Amino acid sequence: MRSFHQLLIDDEPDDPDVARLWLVTQVAKEFNVLPTVAAADMDSDPQRMTLAALMLLRYAAAKEAFDRDDEKELKLWRRSKMMQAVTKNAFDIHKAKMAARGKA
Repeated sequence: MRSFHQLLIDDEPDDPDVARLWLVTQVAKEFNVLPTVAAADMDSDPQRMTLAALMLLRYAAAKEAFDRDDEKELKLWRRSKMMQAVTKNAFDIHKAKMAARGKA
């Protein structure tokens, strides 16, 4: 569990296999399949579509929380890299739209 804890706090885990196991666990949970099925799928997925789909689902969840603008919920996302990406993209897109309006 020490390696898993290290992974969860963005440290390099003592056991490098824990990162793959955690990813398999997340995919299995998200797509409601056994971990063995998730692992087999990931091993036969050279384009890494499973991981890309998982990232899109996580981004969409963060974006929905951002849009709801609920202080309590946003507090839960506070340290999330995905929420940081959502926030950056939202402000960058807004800034680009404002700049485009200024040029029109």
